[in-house]
Amino acid sequence: MPSYRVSLAVGTLRPGVDPATVLPAAADAARALATVEAADVGVVRGQARITVRFTADTDDAAHVVADAVRARAAQLAVTSDGRLTRRWGAAGTRRDEVGQRSRRPTTMPTAAPTRSSPSAPTTSAVTSVGYAAGMNVVSDSGA
Repeated sequence: MPSYRVSLAVGTLRPGVDPATVLPAAADAARALATVEAADVGVVRGQARITVRFTADTDDAAHVVADAVRARAAQLAVTSDGRLTRRWGAAGTRRDEVGQRSRRPTTMPTAAPTRSSPSAPTTSAVTSVGYAAGMNVVSDSGA
């Protein structure tokens, strides 16, 4: 079963919200729909970021969980820069960002990396596509 990560930048807290409640509330939102593997808070480029790692059967199921996490976090704080990432391969050595369910790109993607066979090595490449609503999609085929 693939492992997914939803990551959000967390800004200004809503009035009366204890900062220590944001991550547990986001993880609980995911836990209601999936098995949560881990939850973490960190600082990326000077901005607080929460990450909830969970398992889901399909990308669509992962989007439902990610939407729940984003909605719950948004009730507690201003959030931005949401990303949903899928881990795959041996011990999660490969990752790629899961595309928005809406398939309406505002820009055309560049060519994505391909694999010629399951045992063939991959080259590292990054593709970024902006969507009318939702997240940016970035695919990193490197380890």
